[in-house]
Amino acid sequence: MLVCEELNLDLDQIVVEPAPPDMKYIDPFLGNGGSLSTRADWKRLREAGAAARIMLVAAAASKWAVKPGECRAERGVVHHDASGCFLAYGELATEAVWQPVPTTGPLKDPKDFRLVGKSHKRLDTPAKVNGSAQFGIDEDRHACAIAYERRKAEVIQRGCGEGCAWRP
Repeated sequence: MLVCEELNLDLDQIVVEPAPPDMKYIDPFLGNGGSLSTRADWKRLREAGAAARIMLVAAAASKWAVKPGECRAERGVVHHDASGCFLAYGELATEAVWQPVPTTGPLKDPKDFRLVGKSHKRLDTPAKVNGSAQFGIDEDRHACAIAYERRKAEVIQRGCGEGCAWRP
């Protein structure tokens, strides 16, 4: 949401895909769980979105031979109002990657937030309701060996008190 805010995108324009469990996502500075990313990376996520927006606007301005300050980004499109020109982010992406990556850039003023601090529908709910969401228990590992701990029956029986329905 923070990246969308800085890119001037709306939530209906994105698809949320959870990072799969994979060693390539293990990074001491970047996690993929625990609901910590927003608190820990608030500024960094905003800066990444702002940098992308600046690079997209610069790519459009270069294409139109105008100053970036004459352009604006809105809902995934860069506009040059004076000429009526506009290009979607997707059309600018290949040129934008060649723009210098800004080390600092103007972040949106919190008073201009359209997403952050507002109530939104959860984007992951439909997949959870219709059963298409994948969880760890859904993982199918054919090549995995499964191990079970085997204990003596008397040890287990001692741990199972009166009224316990299970007996070995």
